Amino acid sequence: MKKPKMKKISYFNYDECADYIAHKLGVKDLRNFADHKFEHPEPKNNPPYQDFWHYLIQYGLYSVIRYGPHDDCFFKIPLLPEHFSEEEKIMEHWQITIIKAFKEEFGEDAEYWAEW
Repeated sequence: MKKPKMKKISYFNYDECADYIAHKLGVKDLRNFADHKFEHPEPKNNPPYQDFWHYLIQYGLYSVIRYGPHDDCFFKIPLLPEHFSEEEKIMEHWQITIIKAFKEEFGEDAEYWAEW
């Protein structure tokens, strides 16, 4: 029997990808999406809270693959609403826009690494 070989994983750095997607969508960043391109009913001096990273964490829709030793993890971007039951369809237009951009640019099954 041959000794098993170490396998390597491929992943994207989430921060680099988020910066790229923000640039592609024509916004400053994904942590303050409401201040940018998309219209919303609130006045410009009081935009709604639209932070994509906090959305990923708050709703737990991302798929954590494994946690690292220092506040880091590997995860996947969540599925789009058509994959959810009616109770789970909680995404807003801005969230769907970002998710679609990630999936189109980096693929449906891309894994991301994030450290915070």
